[in-house]
Amino acid sequence: MAQRVRTLAWERTPLGPIADWSDRLKAVVDLVLAAPLPMTLHWGDRRVQIYNDAAREVFDRRHPQALGQTFEECWPELVEVVGPIHRRVMAGKAVVLTDQCRTYVRHAGAPEDFTFTNYFIPLTDGVEGVAGFLVTAVKTTPGVRGGADRRASEAALRESQAGLQAAGDLVGLMSYRWDPTTGRLHWPPRLKALWGLPPDAEVDERMWLEGIHPEDRGRVQRAAERALDPDGDGLYAIEYRVTGHSGGSERWISTYGRMVFEDRQPVSFTGAVLEVTQQKRVEAQLRRSESYLAAILRQAPVGVAVFGADSRLMMGNAALDRFEIGETSSADPQGARWRAFRTDGSPLAPDQYPAARALRGEVTMPGVDFLHRRENGAEVWTRVGAAPLRDAAGGVYGVVAIYEDIDQQRRYEDRLRYSEERFRRFAENSADVMWIYDMAGERLEYVSPGFQRAWGIPPEQVIADRGVWIAALHPEDRDGVLAALQRVLSEGETVSHEYRIVRPDGAVRRIRDTGFPIRDTAGHIVQAGGIAQDITRDTPPTVYLVDPDPERRAAKADLLRGAGQRVTPFASEQAFLEVAGALTPGCVVARTQDLGAARFELVGALKARRISLPVILETSLGGDVALAISAMKAGATDLLEWPCRPEALLDAVGSALAGLSEVLEDEEATRLAQTQVALMSSREREVLEGLLSGGTNKTIARNLGISPRTVENHRARVMERLGAHTLPEAVLAAASAGVKPTRRGSSKADPG
Repeated sequence: MAQRVRTLAWERTPLGPIADWSDRLKAVVDLVLAAPLPMTLHWGDRRVQIYNDAAREVFDRRHPQALGQTFEECWPELVEVVGPIHRRVMAGKAVVLTDQCRTYVRHAGAPEDFTFTNYFIPLTDGVEGVAGFLVTAVKTTPGVRGGADRRASEAALRESQAGLQAAGDLVGLMSYRWDPTTGRLHWPPRLKALWGLPPDAEVDERMWLEGIHPEDRGRVQRAAERALDPDGDGLYAIEYRVTGHSGGSERWISTYGRMVFEDRQPVSFTGAVLEVTQQKRVEAQLRRSESYLAAILRQAPVGVAVFGADSRLMMGNAALDRFEIGETSSADPQGARWRAFRTDGSPLAPDQYPAARALRGEVTMPGVDFLHRRENGAEVWTRVGAAPLRDAAGGVYGVVAIYEDIDQQRRYEDRLRYSEERFRRFAENSADVMWIYDMAGERLEYVSPGFQRAWGIPPEQVIADRGVWIAALHPEDRDGVLAALQRVLSEGETVSHEYRIVRPDGAVRRIRDTGFPIRDTAGHIVQAGGIAQDITRDTPPTVYLVDPDPERRAAKADLLRGAGQRVTPFASEQAFLEVAGALTPGCVVARTQDLGAARFELVGALKARRISLPVILETSLGGDVALAISAMKAGATDLLEWPCRPEALLDAVGSALAGLSEVLEDEEATRLAQTQVALMSSREREVLEGLLSGGTNKTIARNLGISPRTVENHRARVMERLGAHTLPEAVLAAASAGVKPTRRGSSKADPG
């Protein structure tokens, strides 16, 4: 049989391939195959059969097809007879059936009758409870003939007892005998230990009863008396508590046995005991859980309903009453009372409703939002979730559904969407950067378009990858920025700070950022929001002084600082280039000692790194005009003859920084114009676009369907917002802010 078990195609059975079997199942199968007495394992809800060589005669002509079959497939004629026994065993109760008669034909011989005592032992999977049971058959055929037959029978009995003992050790089953004529009880050591008795103790009825819990003693005695009644069936089956003789902890046992009578007198009793303490604790916990669940459902603010496969309501909690439920929403195909919608606004088909999907075995949680028309005509937003109810075989026999009143929530969400739309419209037209950081997801949830203007990075990149935003922070400021964000999220502070960023083109910008916490309705911080401004133009420019001579470098630095300039000195071009990409706006004053072609390499290196810092070179020209032209072509802003006069150096630096200021002023004007355009109403924006397209008050009014007087009023507010005194000034400011002319068909200018 071991070979058959190894080679059977188990993947075609409910147990699946052997590789997927649990360690517990494999251990039981090994025990069954090695046992000398007939053993059959029934495993799983389908009770798949695995038996050993000794059990082959039990299966008779059904062998070998019976291996791997379910009990129903192998013994259809016995399902109704032994079904109650199997259910009892699967519930964790051991069962003993004595003197079971069966007729066998050995080879070509005559039919022969045998009697067996069958032990049904529940087996746990070690995790979720009873997973199967073991049936052990012990032959008890009376009238053994002859000494040889008797010796063979006794040897078989010893083997059977050894195998039964091994099975009992595996699952904790203990067999015992009771002599009703003497009152003696023959217990194994493990059973004696439950009563707090030593292994060599002689046990009688008094010692047995004294170890039983006082509250259970009476019914145990009555059960024993019924077993002694010759007019009864002799069965003794009961569960009770044991406290023992040594004051040990309370334990539960389940026992089953049968009394044997001769001439209406009880002569012997054989039974089996299984400790079920853990099972009883689990049952008690289950009862408590069910009690808690019932209490929760009574107090739950949501409606809970159970429907049959026909969509009719079977049961529900008290909160369900206000939803006026009689059947599932799927039973309303015309949408008279229940309507749900797709994201595009089209109606959701009834076969996609939660209950309909649950009957197909799907789970819909948290649910679908319905507009539910109640009997009084009011329409209320209701969220419905559903899950299938399955039987032991996995079939769907009903639906459990959750109904939640979300009317206020949905109407609040509608108002919130309108508010968010207004916010986004403002943010998308503002020069400042507005951002929202999600605490749970540790990511930027929203970044306004102004981010690309300041950072030089598309917002969608930092939303998709937080690391892109972190990498853009200046290395020297990165830790401080992240610490400030953490203060907002963990301590709820509003934090204002300044830091530097490095754009992809190498330019360094200075940012002023104000972050603040965003809380949910319970007051918990869930997000951080903020407004970031590019204040680079507000930061005084720096003169980066490159001179290998320490004395001359110090003298020039003192000269420039004396003139009110910020100075950062460097001892070499290489030292300067290593940090050039992270420097704020300013200009470079570099003295080069190289008289060859490499004297202008610094300018080329800055260009290659896309760093736009004006460079003033101080070098020996010797009156070489061609050399000066080469320097200017290389990209130098100015060229000074070394050694230069102090006045010449100050003039060159002043001129370079003045040009830089003009650029920054233009950027500032653009930023202010963008902010003012973002603050305009939609009508003011339409009037501005009309002005850019060359329209007059009358043509704009005609295109917009309003009066010329109204256009005039809007035009005055537009001019005021842009700080313009004339129409050309307004047009220039709007164009710098990115406003496009209207696309409407223009009318001819009105004469006059």
